[in-house]
Amino acid sequence: MIKESVLENLKVDAIFGLHLFPFPAGTIVDRSGPLMASADSFLIRTKGRQTHGAVPWGGIAPIVISSQVVMALQTIISRTVNITEAPAVVTVGRFSGGNRSNIVLEFVELEGTIRAFNEDVRKSIHERMRAIATNYAEAARAYECGCDASKYIESPSSSSCAFAPSFSSSVPFST
Repeated sequence: MIKESVLENLKVDAIFGLHLFPFPAGTIVDRSGPLMASADSFLIRTKGRQTHGAVPWGGIAPIVISSQVVMALQTIISRTVNITEAPAVVTVGRFSGGNRSNIVLEFVELEGTIRAFNEDVRKSIHERMRAIATNYAEAARAYECGCDASKYIESPSSSSCAFAPSFSSSVPFST
C-alpha cells in the first residue's frame, strides 16, 4: 500500500493487522505493545566425514555434533534471555540426515524458527546460534578435515509485527 502511494493523501493514526491464531474464532484481542513476535527461519547444516558404522573413528559424525547443537540451542532462551522482559523462543522443527542405519552420514540439517518480541534479543539469539553451531563443529574436528562447518541462514524477519509502536485502545465488535 505504501509503495502504491495509497496512504499518501490520508491522515492515518493507526494500522491494524489481523491474525487468526492463537485466539478463538470470533474473538478480537487488543493490548498495548506487541501481540505477535517476529519470525525468523534458520537452517544449520553440519558436514562431517562419512564412514561405516563399524569404524566410527574413521569419520566425523555430524549427527552427534547436531545433537549437541540442538541441546545447546535450548539454553539460549533459558540461560541468556530474561523472558519476563522480552519473551522469545527457539524451535528446532526438523532434524534430518542419512538414509542407512549402518553408516555415519556425511551431513545433517537442522531447521527451525526464532521468535522474539525485542530486536536486541533477536540479534543476540542469532549471534548465539552462530557461535554454538560453529564452536560445536570445530570442537568435533569438522574444521580439521576440511569439511564445511555449520552454517546459519537468516531469513527476513516479520519484525514489523513485534516492534510496532505501543498503543492501547478498545475496538467495538458486533456479530
